[in-house]
Amino acid sequence: MLAIGVALATFGMAIIGTATTLAALIAGFIIAGASPGLVFSPTSEAISITFSPGRRGVAFSMANAGEGVGAVLSAVLLMIVWPDWRMAWLLFSAVALISLLLSWRTTPPGTASATRSAREALRATVAMFAWSGRALLISSFILGVTTTVFWTFAGALGADETVSISGFRLALRVILWITVGFASIAGVIAAPLLSRHGLRSTYALSIVAVAVALGLSAFAQQSLSLLLISGAAFGTAYIMATSQLGAWSLVVHHALPSAGFGLTFLAFAVGAVVGPTIAGWIIESSGFSTVFLVSAAVTLLLLLFMPADPNPKGTPSHASGQTDC
Repeated sequence: MLAIGVALATFGMAIIGTATTLAALIAGFIIAGASPGLVFSPTSEAISITFSPGRRGVAFSMANAGEGVGAVLSAVLLMIVWPDWRMAWLLFSAVALISLLLSWRTTPPGTASATRSAREALRATVAMFAWSGRALLISSFILGVTTTVFWTFAGALGADETVSISGFRLALRVILWITVGFASIAGVIAAPLLSRHGLRSTYALSIVAVAVALGLSAFAQQSLSLLLISGAAFGTAYIMATSQLGAWSLVVHHALPSAGFGLTFLAFAVGAVVGPTIAGWIIESSGFSTVFLVSAAVTLLLLLFMPADPNPKGTPSHASGQTDC
C-alpha cells in the first residue's frame, strides 16, 4: 500500500509537469492528491512493527517532522527553477521516485494485523468506537478545522508584499511558507518531549502552541515581522500536534494501528474541508483577525479531550483504553 501511495504521487506530479490540457492537469492533481491517504496508514503500521510499543509515539513524531524538510525542499526547488513551474513539478516527481525506492527497501514486508486472529481484529475494530476512539476522532476533526485556517488564509495576510533579500525581491508569502517549513523541522522536539514527559503533557503543550500561533496570526496584518513569527510558531506547533494525534492513535488502536490511524486522519481530513468553508463566512462578515482568534479559541477546547499516557509496556493506562476528559 505504501509503495502504491508513493507511486501515485510520483506519477501524478509527472502528469502535472507534462500536462498540455486542463483535463490532464486536473487528472494529475487527482492522482497525486490520492497519495497521502494511502501513505499515512501503512507508515503507522510499519512503525508499529519496527518499534516497541513504548517507542512508537517517539518514532512517529520523528517521521512526521519530515514534513518540514519536504516543505523547505519544495520551496527551494521552486525558487531555483521559477518561473518554469513544469520543471518544478518534474523535480518533485523525481524526489517522490527516490522516496518510492527508499520506502520499498526499508518498509517491513509483513503487517502486524495479519498475524492476528479474525476475532481479535473484530474486537479491535469495535473498540475504535468506544469513548476513547470518539475523543480521538473529535480532537482530530477539530484540529483539522482550525489548522487548515492557517494553511488556507495566512498567505493572504501578506497580500502582495515583497521583501528584498540580497538584491532579490521575494514575495512575502513565499518567505512565510519557507519559514513554516524550517520551523516544522523543529517540530521534531515532540519526540524527546514525548519520551520524557509522556503523551498527555506533550499533547497539551502542542495544542496550546497551535492556539498561540493562531492567536498571533490575528494581529499579523499590522506587522510583517509578526506574520513570520506566527508562521514559525505554527510550523513547529503543527508538526507537534499532528505527531501527538498519531501517537495517541497508536495507543488507542494498538491492535489495528493502520486502520485506527486511517480513521483518525480521515476525521482530520474532513475537518480540513470544513474549516476553510466556515472561515470564509467569518472573514466575509468580520475579517481575518476574527477568524484567527476564533480558531485559536476553538483549538483550546481540545484541552477538554486529553489522551491518557500508556503504561511502561505501551498499553493504555486504563484497561478499556478510556481517556480522561
